[in-house]
Amino acid sequence: MIYNKLNLSITDFCSKDGRQELTGVFFTKNKTTATDSYIAIEVETPPIDIKEFPKVLETEEMKGSFIIPVKAVNKINSNIPKSANLPIIENAIFVKSKKNGDFNEVEFATTDLEQIDKVQTRDLIGDYPKIEEVYPTGEPDYKATFNPKLLKKICDFWIKNGKEEMTLECFNGKPTIIKGKFNEQKVKAMIMPITK
Repeated sequence: MIYNKLNLSITDFCSKDGRQELTGVFFTKNKTTATDSYIAIEVETPPIDIKEFPKVLETEEMKGSFIIPVKAVNKINSNIPKSANLPIIENAIFVKSKKNGDFNEVEFATTDLEQIDKVQTRDLIGDYPKIEEVYPTGEPDYKATFNPKLLKKICDFWIKNGKEEMTLECFNGKPTIIKGKFNEQKVKAMIMPITK
């Protein structure tokens, strides 16, 4: 399987402590997932055929899933060539896994066509939460598309002023209202949706 920088950049969403399996990124054939049990993020793998990646190593088909420690994921990510002349090498590939005593060893590789960088790591064995069962299904009551920089600006204001709770009020086709109370002061913000 092929994973790009987007797949590997989700380590900030992993738990810093707590259950071992939440301290790593969950890899499957078609996505990577990270959660700290409060928030979760999933990133689909890029729509690239493994056959397009330079044949620099013998690889095997990924069977099952793995929980890879954050340190190893960050190392794989840092090994991906930046601004490559050949876009396909701006990815990492799953090479193989093998049983080693009580745990699995997993290997990923990157290349700049001159050298191959391998990262061998262990699978954090455990039961990863079934995130897909938590996501709501069916049609949403309301959809809005926002500029993430604007939404971040509002969130940063809340955080900077020591508030860890905000309420979003959504109205179909109209601005979304964000409300909060800072001690006795009420704060209200508004973000305009992106219309297409």
